[in-house]
Amino acid sequence: MELQLYIIKHYGLKYRAKGMQIRFAVVDKDKATRYPANFLCLLPRQVNPRLKQKYKFIELFGFESPQLAQDLLNKALETENYTNIREAIKKRLKFLNVNPVCQVKCRFCGQSF
Repeated sequence: MELQLYIIKHYGLKYRAKGMQIRFAVVDKDKATRYPANFLCLLPRQVNPRLKQKYKFIELFGFESPQLAQDLLNKALETENYTNIREAIKKRLKFLNVNPVCQVKCRFCGQSF
């Protein structure tokens, strides 16, 4: 499978306040050469296989999905020329790199546990 991101811009959607939405579609270049035929799934905002919400991307790639999403976004960042799409890719990369903090500090002694 030769995976790649296909980036789609939508303008003037009624339910969005900003008017432009950028979507990331995951496509397989081995399946077909043009977009609608080689579509696999959309790249979700949260890529965590342990979430209750199951996305098609996570179902297809399982526990490899966070690393694969990061690799696809890094490749797209290298090849993209438009600044607003580059900013959207950087936001998505920052959102993927955020790790939840599972430690709590004691208010009396200050130790983390």
